[in-house]
Parts: sequence; structure tokens; C-alpha cells
Amino acid sequence: MKTATKTELPSKELLNELANETSERCVSIYMKTATAGPETTQAPIRLKNLVRQAHEQLDGGNDTLKKALEEVAGMEHDSTFWQHQSHGLAILISPTRQAWISLPTEPKEEVTVGSHFSLCQLAAQSNTMATPLVLTLSWERASLLHVHQSSVTEVTTGGFPAAYDDIVTERDPEQQLQYHTQSGGSGGSDVAMYHGQGLGEQKIEADRQMYLNQIAKRLRSHAYDHDGPLWIMATEEVQGHFKSNCDLTIGHVISASPDSLNETARNTRLLGTRQSQTHGVSDSLGEKLGNALGKGLGSTKLDEILLAALDGRVETLIVQQQTPVRGSFDKDKRSVSVSPDGPDNLLDEAVRLTIQTGGEVVVADERDSEQTNASAAIFRYSIGS
Repeated sequence: MKTATKTELPSKELLNELANETSERCVSIYMKTATAGPETTQAPIRLKNLVRQAHEQLDGGNDTLKKALEEVAGMEHDSTFWQHQSHGLAILISPTRQAWISLPTEPKEEVTVGSHFSLCQLAAQSNTMATPLVLTLSWERASLLHVHQSSVTEVTTGGFPAAYDDIVTERDPEQQLQYHTQSGGSGGSDVAMYHGQGLGEQKIEADRQMYLNQIAKRLRSHAYDHDGPLWIMATEEVQGHFKSNCDLTIGHVISASPDSLNETARNTRLLGTRQSQTHGVSDSLGEKLGNALGKGLGSTKLDEILLAALDGRVETLIVQQQTPVRGSFDKDKRSVSVSPDGPDNLLDEAVRLTIQTGGEVVVADERDSEQTNASAAIFRYSIGS
């Protein structure tokens, strides 16, 4: 079995790998967790019950999967693990791979065993349109945050959070000898100087340059795997200096000193900004869907969406609600039927096929949407075009 993938938010590459995972048995477990407090003690009990449900659905099943589930159940005794969680957890297991993915918002509890992973909830929570990556930056420190629909989570890998004093350390001339020349005037000789050496403003400027360069480098590695927008929260002075040291595209700027805000005030500011930005995106997406429907390049009927996704025609799948839609989908006969007792989650099938064929899955903001359909889609092209 491939080494377990543990991540806070899945990249498009990981989602695509999970969508293409095919096996006689794939186990998908979604559970709520807690960030702190006494509720963290409930998660291990919840995990044990969910693993038992998975064993029951396997009904004998694959020995490799049973062993993997036993290892998962063993995590109930790891108190440290449960004290460092977000609001939810997705555990995906097949005979060839295992993935543990932290979820920013509380998921609907779910245990499924099928030929593919259940990805509807994961794709919904990984909606990059509504998940900005935010750099909060001052001359003293830098943090990296994900701003979700109702929560803010901090990135604690890849050099973040970072402190100015840890980056700008006392220089060792033997190890960090960086020469630049300073003219000695007409006929004078050039004088070698250490980088950052000197008095007053020159040294401060050199140290700040080193600090910002290092933050930009660390940010670049995170932004490379993040498909959502990049924001920055900083004073206008710090913004100006940082932008001259970073070649990344900053999608939105929040002019404020993060050091002057406590965590609650900072998160309130970020969530409010995200909400206003998301309303604008939702309006734009709704207009685009309306135009597509008018031209025959979209649909709100799940059977039509499934067949279009099967053909690779879905450019954007808009999930209106994440409640499973049961039914049966015969790909060879290209037939779809909705039935409460059906073997397939049709909505999840649409999500998986859309991801497989390079389409985008987004979640409609319930406050902005008046549609009651489980999904809607914008097509790349119509049949016959």
C-alpha cells in the first residue's frame, strides 16, 4: 500500500489521483473532529464506530483493507493526534493507497465502500474559489492562513509561521561572505564589505531585504500547489516592500497591521472579506451559468450532467447541495435512473467524472442560490457543435 498521504487541503493533482483510483473495494470515511476542548475526546470514539461500520460494509472483503482499517482504528489511542485537528477529517483507503485529509468545515458523517472513493464532500470542501491563501506580514513575523467558508486555519509547514529574528541572524563572515564594492572616490581603491555590514539604515535595509526574500521563497512553494487566490494582509509600507521582492500575483490586499489585531479580530476581518469576495464570484458564476443555459451549453438535470461528464464536456460542475442522490448509472448503455434504493451516488459520480476530465467543481453559496437542484453544469461544448 502506498504511504499514507496526510494533508490539510488536497491539490488538484491529489484530487485527480483519488478520482482515478479504481478497486473492488475503496473505503471512504468522513467524520467531524474538534479543534480544542473536551470535544476532542469524542473523536476517537466516533472513529471507532465508523471503522466498525466500514468493516460491516466490507463483509469479509479484502485482507489488506481489513488490516489497514485496524491500523486506522488504532489511532483512537493517539491523544496528541486528536488534539491537533481541524473541523473534520476524511480517511480514504484502497488496497493501494491511504489518504488522511483535514477538512476546514464539519462534514456530514459518511462511511461508504465501493469501487471508487466518495469525493463529493472532499471536492466541495476543496472549493478553491472560496479558499484564499492569505499571507499576514509585518516586520516582526509572517503567517500563512487558509480562509474557508466559516473558519480560518493556519499553515504550520514549509517554514510558516516565520519570525524576523529567526531569519535575520547574526552573520558569520566566514560562512556568509558576500562582497560588494564601495568606491573610494577618484583614484581611491574599492573596499570589500560584508552583506548587511554597516551602520544604521543600510544594515536595516539589508536585513529586511533578506527577511522578505526568504518569506517570498517560502510562500512561492506553498502557492505552487494552491489553485485558489493569494491575498496579503499588511500595512501599506510592508506591502510595497514585499511586492518588490515577490513575483507572485496578489489577488487581494487587506491594508491592516496583523500585529495590531488579536486572533478573533483578524479572523473576523478575513472571513468578512472572503464573504464579500465570494458573493462577487457567485454573482459572476450565476450569470455565466444563465448564459450557458440560454445557449444550450449547460444543464440543471443530473442525468444530462452525468452523460456530459462521461463525455468530458463538463467545464464547471456547480454543486448546489451535498446530499447524496441515489440511483443507477450504466455507463455502457448511457442510462441514468434515480431511485432511493439505487446502488450509486449519482452526484458523486458526476463529481468524480468532472475531476477526471479536467473540469472544475465548485460549491454554490446557499445564500446566493435559489435553485433546489443537486447540481448544475456549464459545458465546454454542446453535442453536435
